[in-house]
Amino acid sequence: MPHFPEKIGSNMSERSDSCSDFHKEFEEIDIDDVTGKKRSIRLSQKEILPMSLGVHGDNFHGDKKKSMRLSRQQIKNMHFGDPDGPERGIYWFSPTSMILSYLVGLAAAVGQHVFYSKLVGTYVGTINDQQRVLRYGTTLAFVHQIALVSSVSIAYTQILWRSLRRANLSIRGLDAAFGAHTSLLSFLNWEMIANVKLPSIVALIAWTLPIASLVAPATLSIGLTMQDRSVMTNVFSTNISDVNQAHRYAYAVPSNLSLPDEKTYLRPRTVLTRLVVASSTTATILPITPPFTNATYEVNFYGPVVKCKDASRDVADQIQAATERTRFVADQSLMQIQNSYFGFVPDLSREGLLANNGVVQVANHSDASGALYGSNELWLGFNRYFDNPDGSFTSRPHKLQCQLWNTSYQVDFRFVQGIQSITLKALRPLNLVPYPTGPSRTDQDEMDMAYTSFMWTLSDQLIGSIGFYSNITAKPSSGGSNTFSQISTSLQETALLGSSDLQSFFDYNRVLYPSKKGTGTEKVSDQRAADIALARNRTFDVLIEELSANITVSMMSSELLSPPVLANVTTNDPINVYLYDPKNLYLSYGIALLLALIAIILGALAYVSNGVSHDNSFSSIVRATRNPELLDFDQRRVPGALPLDKNLGQTVLRLRKNGFVIWQDQKH
Repeated sequence: MPHFPEKIGSNMSERSDSCSDFHKEFEEIDIDDVTGKKRSIRLSQKEILPMSLGVHGDNFHGDKKKSMRLSRQQIKNMHFGDPDGPERGIYWFSPTSMILSYLVGLAAAVGQHVFYSKLVGTYVGTINDQQRVLRYGTTLAFVHQIALVSSVSIAYTQILWRSLRRANLSIRGLDAAFGAHTSLLSFLNWEMIANVKLPSIVALIAWTLPIASLVAPATLSIGLTMQDRSVMTNVFSTNISDVNQAHRYAYAVPSNLSLPDEKTYLRPRTVLTRLVVASSTTATILPITPPFTNATYEVNFYGPVVKCKDASRDVADQIQAATERTRFVADQSLMQIQNSYFGFVPDLSREGLLANNGVVQVANHSDASGALYGSNELWLGFNRYFDNPDGSFTSRPHKLQCQLWNTSYQVDFRFVQGIQSITLKALRPLNLVPYPTGPSRTDQDEMDMAYTSFMWTLSDQLIGSIGFYSNITAKPSSGGSNTFSQISTSLQETALLGSSDLQSFFDYNRVLYPSKKGTGTEKVSDQRAADIALARNRTFDVLIEELSANITVSMMSSELLSPPVLANVTTNDPINVYLYDPKNLYLSYGIALLLALIAIILGALAYVSNGVSHDNSFSSIVRATRNPELLDFDQRRVPGALPLDKNLGQTVLRLRKNGFVIWQDQKH
């Protein structure tokens, strides 16, 4: 049975009143518990006092020793042996919470990266859709923040309790240490920073972790991009091969009032004439109205094209003969002394050949009746430069025969911000188109009239002559010349004027009439250089075929000549989409996770060193301050009221097994 020292008072009230007289004294007490085992314990007088409440018999008084029987639970709760020895047993909930919190933060970071990656290139949508995405991203960042901070805070608590077993801190320092992870003002306490360095660093890590949650959401942004979508919609398409569209191109009148369905072709429609002139001048396809500002589609159709080839000997002879017949113009005083270009439409009608004994005549497009005597061909004679073996070049006569073909077109259209880019993917000539010399009786005759109108308007841009003339009746003036050049063709209004097949004419003209600033030996003038650039210095056979194809496609610029047809159009409208730059997210979250991991590792080591789990809850603080020595330090009527007493704040404590104790160096 335990024997208590004589100092203990004679009754319960005396014991209670005299506690303060021996609160610093400890006693070694031998006890005999109910199991029969003898144990030695070291208790303060105030720890002995409560146990005396269960004594049977007389109260303690004087020098008499009284016995007290202790229960198993009381004995179990006593501190045997060294009061500073550790009590082993790490409560599983604390380290599990620390690790799980870290894993939740890691999962939130990965989840935010995956979420943002899935949004890349997707349509932003309405304001509500955008706000929903922002909420999700911000929520993940917030979860990442609170999870890591919670994990580091748990680790901080373990590291702090470990440090308090080795460091001496005043109560003010303890206040700062226990609040360092919740209040930045704690870092103003230099005692805390100096004596518990590692916990201070971990607390600072906890404060820096939220920065990552501010950086990561900014990695998702909104940008303007083009999104493709396919849609079936109407586009303009040339439909000259449709018999119901023939009247849009050709003007024809009934051949006989009694037979109104039989029509005689007279001339092209003015809408076609204007379109051909515009396209010939610019050497481009006229602007076409797109179905969308940005659109890509393909159109297949049948249409005309003019293909040129070197004339056969018979045709060349006919061209030469026609050229000779035009040397003398209406004014008999002028004679063409050199022909550099001559283009005409041959009259290949049966009636014309019979009337002229097989000699091909020049069709007269200016005469209304001339439509009855013509052809869908264009014959050209000009002087072309040819290279000589010695590296020089000479100009020799050259003849071309150009014919009208029905052709299959495959054309790609691309519009970007309304600016067109057209590619002729394939041109497959199918058949020559005959010239309508008689009244139309079939649908094919109607279509031939439409194609012929195309050839007529194109030929009008190329027929005529270019050459040098001389006044054979006038006497040359002193120092002057009776020779002059003349361009008598609408070709000068087209891009074909820059063809290399006309270069011999311009070279001779420059020598004949040198500019005032030049000597006549310059290669080309600046204006001639611009014409050559427009034609890209190509020959007539190439330029005429390209021009005819451009005119055919340009018909789509006119609603009259190009009825709408359905086509599969790919449009890439500008839309707002999500953009994601993960670099800053990797960097911010990576640093945060690394710092948190370091804190967790230190916390894990603190668990092992402490042998127990700690937190900074009220119950933990109460249990750590159960030492009766601390009871007399705060005599305020309201315990825990602010501000802290100055003397109390300067009291230095150290954590022991039985709680915080006043450091011995200070007591002595």
